[in-house]
Amino acid sequence: ARALDAATAAGRLVVAFTSGGLIGAMMAEVLRCPDETAIELGLGVINTSLNEVVFTSGRRSLRAFNVTPHLDPGSVSFR
Repeated sequence: ARALDAATAAGRLVVAFTSGGLIGAMMAEVLRCPDETAIELGLGVINTSLNEVVFTSGRRSLRAFNVTPHLDPGSVSFR
């Protein structure tokens, strides 16, 4: 939650590279999910997937989760 707050305060495009567990936690924060859902999201994160959160007017919105247009279907692996 603090990392999202810091990114929002920047007021500009922010790109972050991190692990699946943190991505799951961040997505759960954006979606206001319980901790159990954060764990499930983290376990389902595809390695090198693209995830996008939009910050506008003090609001966070999930735009994309687990997107992999850059991968061949046979090269998908999970956290």
